[in-house]
Amino acid sequence: MFNVECLSLPSVKRKKLRDIALIIRQELIIEATGFNSGVSESDKTYTEIYRVKEIKLAYGKPGKEFFLTTVRYRDGSIGSNPNDMTATLIRNNEIVANDGSFQEIFNKFKALLFAPLALELLGCLLVRNAYCLDHRKDENNNWRYYINPEILNQLHTLIEHNEIFDIEVFLYYLDMIAVNEDVKYQTLGYDISKGVGRENNMLTYANLIGVLLNRVDFIKFAGGLVRKPIGINAISLKMALKVFPQLAPTRHNLFDSQCI
Repeated sequence: MFNVECLSLPSVKRKKLRDIALIIRQELIIEATGFNSGVSESDKTYTEIYRVKEIKLAYGKPGKEFFLTTVRYRDGSIGSNPNDMTATLIRNNEIVANDGSFQEIFNKFKALLFAPLALELLGCLLVRNAYCLDHRKDENNNWRYYINPEILNQLHTLIEHNEIFDIEVFLYYLDMIAVNEDVKYQTLGYDISKGVGRENNMLTYANLIGVLLNRVDFIKFAGGLVRKPIGINAISLKMALKVFPQLAPTRHNLFDSQCI
């Protein structure tokens, strides 16, 4: 069994958590905007970010919004998103997934209804990922999402009979989508320190898990999705601590050696 304190937040203050995340998010944006790009949607250049067994997780550039002329900037102007990317799963040089839609992700969560503890752990990880609490520098000095091995083993144990998807691949995939969201919103002139991008995405996923666990009201959640910004209904930090009690801060430091 893993040390549950590894899931606890370092603070219950949203501003402090945002401050922790901001420099990581900004450096991830700088890295991502520097990735090489192909010349068309059918001729993308792929940059590998993670690898799990035979699955390569990579960004394909250019993304579809590169070719649009209807992307709305914060100042009201209309154009394209020149930095758009597509988070892509590749096996044996064949693309196996690159949708990343809310419906696709919802279906993955729904597939775990048989394992409520796995859903609860996943919700905790998503709230933490909203604030980049599990990101570390790799050997190339780039920020990468780090999944605590003991928590990952517990997730594998809880869903060992589910062959729909690999939970490790899924967690990396969600992180890559979050990076692209940050890239998009910063490109469009938004201040990512205010909640847009990664934070809103991850906390909307966590809110959905709360619904599946019958801890968040479905009607309120669905109603929030149709209000602007459409498709976003981020769980509040206060509510997250109720829905996922493992997040409650403890006396241990975020980088306590017991959590490595």
